[in-house]
Amino acid sequence: MTIGAEFQKQISLVYRLCHLFSKYSTDIGHMSERPFKEGDVVTLKSKGPEMTVQRVLPGNLSVECMYFDGKEFIKKKFNDNLLMKVR
Repeated sequence: MTIGAEFQKQISLVYRLCHLFSKYSTDIGHMSERPFKEGDVVTLKSKGPEMTVQRVLPGNLSVECMYFDGKEFIKKKFNDNLLMKVR
């Protein structure tokens, strides 16, 4: 096996581990499954419009949501502990 092939194996392993861990929160002290996924319908715990999760941002527990305010589509980032799943 050449050094290049070994390096490729290591990079592949790192990529798979990063992909696996991006599905979990990074709260200190425990690993829990991320509460939201793309396409989920959520709202703020303090109420507000229903929003669609467009993207779950890895590593920082943020969720990018999109909603329609009656005139235009709005895209915002929220900390996932401020949201609750509607459906």
